[in-house]
Amino acid sequence: MVFFLGTLLRLAAQDAVVAPLVWLKPQDAPDTLPVLQKVPSFSFPSELAQTKEIGYAFAVTYIDETGKRLGFAPFANLEAYVDPAYDGIEQMSFAPGRRAGQPVLTGTQLAVIFNPKSAAVDAPDATPRLLAVTAVRIKKPDTDDALGGYGKWVYADVSVDEIGRVTAVRNVAPEWAEAFLKTAREWRFAPARRAGHPLAAEVHVPFLLADWGDWISGTGKESPPEAISKISPVYPLSMERTGITGAVDITFTVDREGRPKDMCIKRSLNAAFDDAAVDGLRLWKFKPALQDGVPVERRMSQRLTFGMQYAAARRKAGLDLSAKGNAGLGLPGPRSQAAPAYPREVLGEEVKGDVTAPQMVGHATPVYPYALLRDRETGKARVRCVIGETGEIVSSQVVEATRPEFGQALQAAAEIFEYRPALKAGRPMPVEITFEQKFSLNDLYEVVTSADKDMLKRESKHPDTILTPERLDKPLNRIVRRSVQLPTSMDQRTARGEAVVEILIDEGGHVRLPRVVSASQEALGYAAVQAVTSWRYAPPKAQGKPAVVRLRVPFVFQSSVPIPADI
Repeated sequence: MVFFLGTLLRLAAQDAVVAPLVWLKPQDAPDTLPVLQKVPSFSFPSELAQTKEIGYAFAVTYIDETGKRLGFAPFANLEAYVDPAYDGIEQMSFAPGRRAGQPVLTGTQLAVIFNPKSAAVDAPDATPRLLAVTAVRIKKPDTDDALGGYGKWVYADVSVDEIGRVTAVRNVAPEWAEAFLKTAREWRFAPARRAGHPLAAEVHVPFLLADWGDWISGTGKESPPEAISKISPVYPLSMERTGITGAVDITFTVDREGRPKDMCIKRSLNAAFDDAAVDGLRLWKFKPALQDGVPVERRMSQRLTFGMQYAAARRKAGLDLSAKGNAGLGLPGPRSQAAPAYPREVLGEEVKGDVTAPQMVGHATPVYPYALLRDRETGKARVRCVIGETGEIVSSQVVEATRPEFGQALQAAAEIFEYRPALKAGRPMPVEITFEQKFSLNDLYEVVTSADKDMLKRESKHPDTILTPERLDKPLNRIVRRSVQLPTSMDQRTARGEAVVEILIDEGGHVRLPRVVSASQEALGYAAVQAVTSWRYAPPKAQGKPAVVRLRVPFVFQSSVPIPADI
């Protein structure tokens, strides 16, 4: 791998290091990688002021023949590092990479390392200081459509000797031990010190499992998609009363004509923003990816953020803020017109004391079980979950439910929640948290919308108006999906299963009233229902008129655990 000298950026308490740039594919690297010309400044997250842990953010970026940076999306072990990394990278400028003396486009891995105060360069006593880092290469599972080569974060304990070499990696799954050690030996550390003298020490650090696949050909003749026209997402009218801000992470394909398609919602703090994010992104225009000068399709990712400034801008422009006045503004469909009801969170005993509570960054509204909704049966459920040190739900258990179906529905939703992990003295730690949800037909609880109830009435009284796909003018075109994942209650390495879900697609292309037709295990059926409820289709039509259609969707579940790749 080819490196350039990393740049040290000193801060008052902690500091950030721009790690050496790494060519995405070791073979056929350019003679010279891009050289950082403008040194950025970083802010350290205030909530991590007392941390003793090393953190870092990765970004894959292309730098063209003129030194222009062609986009990036930082991915960090802690969400708090994402914005500082983004702001710093945004300031960077480069001299282009070169091959045989000529400037070339280079696809590179860039890392920003956040070292704690305990690793300060001028302190007589210090913990190991990370200076260069790479990701653990993996083979992408067939069920994983993550973009940018990003995968999962895993923590392990690394032994660093008195000259900064990695000698061992502990507390990692046996099947990963060799890959982690091989990767860690590519890292560079400044050793720990005591009274100014270097000594061996152990440090708890995150590893990123990543697959960059064939992002570049290794010849410098491929360029990624580039956004040339961006449209800010419209803040949903129904959310203005809440003042909630949020973000939606979407992966999608840019086709050969520069149009975004096949969108997949990877994370959303608030379901009310999903449609607005999709509608905004569909208006973007891109310069397509090129391979040897020929346009090709490529997947990419984008985060769209929502703040009240968008609503304020609409008022300033004199736009009508009524539902009727917004009819032509691309506002989201009926499902997104209601803010989701967040389950009440009850923190466990482990969160008390000097622990910073976890903060939600990804949310999903539970799906009202179809049969109980049809029979107008109400109830409630409580689910206890463990949030791991990466912020993902690692286990869940129904502790109370007036009907088993309510418990399984809430559990399926809770398992895709994501958090900034709990911190103790700045170190991520697992905690237990309990979610409560009331399932009611009252719109106040917003687990069922008025549009859902209208569709239920239509299905009951006018089933003949709901068509089959064969009667449509064109085949159904799914434009948005959400990935489905194995429930944590199942073995993530060996689990297999199937489920069939039936849905109704309304005139606007939104999914209504999903229900399980069959499932090899009940948990798989509820997981499939939870995923499909956020899918979206191009509005179906029959004889030129908007139509409602019934569709059955099969799901196949298999292990989503990545495996090490040969590097």
